[in-house]
Formats: sequence, C-alpha cells, structure tokens
Amino acid sequence: MIVKTSLICLALNMYHESRDQTTQGQLAVGQVTLNRVANKHYPNRVCDVVYQKGKKSCAFSWTCDGLKDDPYEIEAWQKSLDLAKKMLGKNPPLSGLGSDVTHYHTFRVKPYWAGGKIEKVKRIGDHIFYKWNI
Repeated sequence: MIVKTSLICLALNMYHESRDQTTQGQLAVGQVTLNRVANKHYPNRVCDVVYQKGKKSCAFSWTCDGLKDDPYEIEAWQKSLDLAKKMLGKNPPLSGLGSDVTHYHTFRVKPYWAGGKIEKVKRIGDHIFYKWNI
C-alpha cells in the first residue's frame, strides 16, 4: 500500500501519464497537476487534484481505469519520484509551460473538451497541452 502524500500523488501521476516521455514531457505533466492545485477551479491539494472525478470522467484516466496503480517499472518510478520532489521544492525545474496550462491529452485522442474556449499551447512528445480562454 502506498501512503498518499503530495509527493507520492504527483509522482504517481507523472509515472502513469508520462513515464515513456522525455524529462520535459514528464515535467509538463507535473506542471499541469500543480497548475490545477493553484487554480481556483480545482481542489487545492495535489492528491485531490490527481484523484478528482468529474461528471463524465476522472481528471486523469489511470485513476479510474480499474487497473492496479502500483508502479512496476522501478527505474521509471524512481525518476518520477525524483522529478516530483524537485517540482515540489524551492526551485522547481521549468517545464516550458505557463502557469495557466491546466489540460492535456495524448495526440491519439480528441476529448470532448478539446475545442471551444480552450487554446492549444504546445505539443511535447505524445501530449498536447492547453489553457482556457475565459
């Protein structure tokens, strides 16, 4: 069993969402998670953001896919932990995204929310990142 702390929740999200991406891609996923924590429209704790459920889906698909969430790729898990620790530290590494980027998806899908008042900001690896234009 993994105790859910901000560090563990952020690392799990980075691991499940981007362990096969570059370091920049992993940092970008972490940045989106932390941007949501800082945004008034989302919960103000990392674990609450990661495990947030909406009317149509979960905030991050791995949290409600019914699969076991324990990391099984030890090297990738250690990298996620290391990056998450740095992101939660005093001088977090830059991801290349702004503080208003709160959404992303893999280029292989088109979620219902991708369009309208949301603006594509950048593609990093397999993920496309967005900010709301409200």
